[in-house]
Amino acid sequence: QTVCEAYQQAGVKLEGGQCGQSIDRKWSVTDCFFGGSFGMPMTQRIRLDRPYYRVDRDALRDSLTDEPPYQVLRGNHIS
Repeated sequence: QTVCEAYQQAGVKLEGGQCGQSIDRKWSVTDCFFGGSFGMPMTQRIRLDRPYYRVDRDALRDSLTDEPPYQVLRGNHIS
């Protein structure tokens, strides 16, 4: 199940963004790089035969918010 299918099943409309939806870029495969972690060589990667989606967070926020404009509250702390 893709991220898009999960959002659509939850009733979220993926509208807005650069491609007419909250997804602004899609790749056909997902490359994961874990090099340098747990002693793995820096060039080691794992390729998943699943699409990778980049979410336009502003467009997704608009899709999830019933009545824009909304107010963004930013924390005033170091995290």
